[in-house]
Amino acid sequence: MLATPRRLTKLFSLCAAGLPSQQADSETVWDLSNILIDGQPVQRATVVAWLNSCYQIVYTADYESQEAADNPARTFEGLYRLLAFADAVDSTDGVLQRMMADVSGCSCTHSWESSSWCFAQARATT
Repeated sequence: MLATPRRLTKLFSLCAAGLPSQQADSETVWDLSNILIDGQPVQRATVVAWLNSCYQIVYTADYESQEAADNPARTFEGLYRLLAFADAVDSTDGVLQRMMADVSGCSCTHSWESSSWCFAQARATT
């Protein structure tokens, strides 16, 4: 289980934004055992990577430090699972842009289409 500030999850997940809350400052608890992507349980590292992208936008810090070997975006399968999770929780464009910038190594803050171009350029040079 992962606990995050409700305001943060509501800001970056349209799915979470639609959930009723009793208090604006309460925490959202992600019970990972109930979250499935393509019929498989979502991995903790995937959710942490998504939360790190959200935290980077707001706090310029990570939700939880991840070793490079634990980052799901280091493999194509892991990146797919990260993007599938982002899609499943209906992530905002800002989170998707941040994730794309993190993966591509691009520090730009531009449109999704431009981020996709930077990602393609980074992959072409490696």
